[in-house]
Amino acid sequence: MQPQLSLIIPAFNEAGCIAESLTLVAESLSGGFGNFEVIVVDDGSTDETARLAKEHPLRPQVVRLGKNLGKGAAVRRGVAEARGDYIFFTDADIPYDLSFLNEAVTYLKDNRFDIVLGARDLSKPPNTPNRKLLRRLASDVFTLFINRVVVRGIPDTQCGIKGFTRRAATELFPILTVDRFAFDVELVYLARKLGHRIKRLPVSQRPERKRSSVSVLRDSPVMLWDVLNVMLNFHRGKYTRRWKKMPKGGLEPPRGQSHTRS
Repeated sequence: MQPQLSLIIPAFNEAGCIAESLTLVAESLSGGFGNFEVIVVDDGSTDETARLAKEHPLRPQVVRLGKNLGKGAAVRRGVAEARGDYIFFTDADIPYDLSFLNEAVTYLKDNRFDIVLGARDLSKPPNTPNRKLLRRLASDVFTLFINRVVVRGIPDTQCGIKGFTRRAATELFPILTVDRFAFDVELVYLARKLGHRIKRLPVSQRPERKRSSVSVLRDSPVMLWDVLNVMLNFHRGKYTRRWKKMPKGGLEPPRGQSHTRS
């Protein structure tokens, strides 16, 4: 039976939280969705993440990558495996209340929206984690640049929970190129360019949140470079070429383009 919902959880060295996270997922989804699947993508972990996920009573599908490739690569692999009508992903520590999924599906149903994005800035009060000054400053500068230059009107591209109709997911994910932290920006940027209808919903952040693995000094320049490359590659037609190389009949085309493959 095809699941109504697929939840993808990318995980790298998450042995300390993956069992608890899957228990929370089971409790949250079993009441609202009669048929769902959970896909844990082990992104080259060197600990017991994969084993603990496989042994959990929820029995998620566990996909193992041969080496650590990054969140973007892990989520793309999960989407390739997903069978649900609605496809979501979230972080392995389940940073947000999963009641978001129920509300998001109501917007994805009946062709109302194609994509639902978690939005910390819409929460009351806004979810603003307590961070050191340098990290907060770098985050604010990055957010301002993204909102003013890249995807105007979506200030929180990095929120770690997002959902898609199956058609939107199969249009977007195979043409993505960024493996690491700028993956979310590329995803939202291309969704806008391809004309997908986007709904932003507030999220409730859970208090048990692990420290971010993003290093301000190490990762900020890489993220900025990746974002600039995304914009340049779009204008050079790289994403269109990637789409045209998809297997015949495998994917729905971006909006405004013919369904005929040459």
